[in-house]
Amino acid sequence: MNCEGYLINKEGGREHLQVIDVSREGVKIRVPLRLQRGNSHVFTLFVGVNRKTELIGKVAWADKASGIAGVEVHSSDEVWRQLIDYLEKDYSVAA
Repeated sequence: MNCEGYLINKEGGREHLQVIDVSREGVKIRVPLRLQRGNSHVFTLFVGVNRKTELIGKVAWADKASGIAGVEVHSSDEVWRQLIDYLEKDYSVAA
């Protein structure tokens, strides 16, 4: 999965991010901001045409050299749940 979004930094500003991968429990992102393991952030992700989701997540790990981080999702909304349900759906039985 590849989509864009932003997180809110300590000063209340927006930091652009790119989503690399998602799962029900977490999300892998690329962000120029150096994220600290253990910090929580509010994330807004644009997951489709006129569709956005808001998450609250805690940084589980961060690679400062590449700007890639893993975030544990602690709070999500209905749009996120619908997206994950769609991605986890088994389409092989429909054939």
